[in-house]
Amino acid sequence: MVVTETIRANLDVGDSAALVLLDQSAAFDTVSHAILLQRLQEICIRDLALEWLRSFLAERSFQVHVPPFQSQEFALCQGVPQGSVLSPLLFNIYVQPLATLARDRGLALVSYSDDTQLVIAFSQKNATSLLKFKEDLAVIADWMAANCLQLNAGKSEILLFGKDRGMWSESYWPDQLKPAPLPKETVKNLGIWFDSELTFDAQSKAVAGMCFGVLRGSWAQLTEFILFGFPSLQGFQILLFWIFLPIYLLTATGNSIVFLLTILDHKLQTPMYFFISHLSFLDLSFSTVTLPKMLANFLMNSKTISISGCIFQMYMFLSLGSAECLLLTVMSFDRYYAICQPLQYAIHMTKKLCIQLALVSWIGGFLAPFVQAILASRLPFCGPNVIHHYYCDHPPLLHLACANTSLNVAIGSSISFFLIISSFSLILFSYAKIILSIIKISSRGGRRKTFSTCASHLIVVNLFYLPIIFMYIRPAASVVSEVDSLVAVLYSVLTPMLNPMIYTLRNKDIKEAFRRKVNIIGISSFK
Repeated sequence: MVVTETIRANLDVGDSAALVLLDQSAAFDTVSHAILLQRLQEICIRDLALEWLRSFLAERSFQVHVPPFQSQEFALCQGVPQGSVLSPLLFNIYVQPLATLARDRGLALVSYSDDTQLVIAFSQKNATSLLKFKEDLAVIADWMAANCLQLNAGKSEILLFGKDRGMWSESYWPDQLKPAPLPKETVKNLGIWFDSELTFDAQSKAVAGMCFGVLRGSWAQLTEFILFGFPSLQGFQILLFWIFLPIYLLTATGNSIVFLLTILDHKLQTPMYFFISHLSFLDLSFSTVTLPKMLANFLMNSKTISISGCIFQMYMFLSLGSAECLLLTVMSFDRYYAICQPLQYAIHMTKKLCIQLALVSWIGGFLAPFVQAILASRLPFCGPNVIHHYYCDHPPLLHLACANTSLNVAIGSSISFFLIISSFSLILFSYAKIILSIIKISSRGGRRKTFSTCASHLIVVNLFYLPIIFMYIRPAASVVSEVDSLVAVLYSVLTPMLNPMIYTLRNKDIKEAFRRKVNIIGISSFK
């Protein structure tokens, strides 16, 4: 309270202030017995009382014993015994002149045992205030050194307040206390977190965290979540089941057909169709992570999922989504190389390179959210347990944690921003180059034919990227609403269903391969 009021008093008159927390190394152990006895006499402790305290400090020794070894015994001429009720009292008497020194220099010094805090005012109006700041700290450091007290410069901290705090620099820190500490945004002083704006937000979060800790100690932690997607449609569960069941069947059937065709048909053994087969398998896996559980929830009253199951679903969903971002980027590179460098394409785009690019997409996709999943698995959940989404995603999961999730949010946002924006930018760059190449083609028919080879990929990119940019690249990305659930349907449900249709309807090679396989099956059945 004294420190806070002193800082506020300086700010009220237009000055800035510095809170300096001086750390002393082994303060109780460095108290000089001779100086301490002199201080005791200065406060009128004499005769029998002084002799009793002298005997309390005298004839003490120090020895290290590590069986079977034992060090030489050393006499102690400094230090007050820790663990005794007298220790903090004797130390306060020992450093009493420091308070007088600070008062004479106009400093606000607050000491609690060996914790020493200084509040020093400075302002732009007073050009010499920061020079006095340096001089005051130097005087304090010199007094400490003269009285056998060792300051630990590496652990000393400084927190600046006020509009002129930008004036401070390392040059205003005394040489006796080098290296100079960097000003912090928050410091912990006697168990209280101070911040540079005196809002005490950090302290509030710390207290809330301790309260949650007490709650976790007295209440059992959650073991499961409730997936409560589409709250306004809870009365239409059966209808939703019959809407999403055909969608999942179409997704599974369409992607399976495209995947099998690109593997079995010898005319589709090209780099473009190799990547399409991986995209089909990705879409099939992507929808399977969420849709079966969602369909089961529509039919059952219980919509629960275990915490471990929820985190696993979140990890698989983010991994497959990340892998699709990388694969779409690889596919755009393939189209760019095929259209802009056709003569080199067949030479350099070998089967080995295709496999390597596909592996990078898969491995990179599963590594990208790994840290998010690990951090999420370490979060405590003590209630509520309702996830307002139809699957477990990172933002809604963090809303239910009973702890500070700022690190999770920062890492999740950074990974999402880098992965989505970088891959989408590379795709846009590739297609900008492709469009420039197409424009240079003289014949209209040639332009149309060339552009048709990558139009399908462009449609797929837009269907996938636009919703995820809305979901993850925005200021309120962590706010879960029913709109988010509807947008999530676009890239997690509809896009995997539409992708095989887009490639089938717009791609003559796949349609011809499908006819050939149907004819072969028909002939075999007829025989």
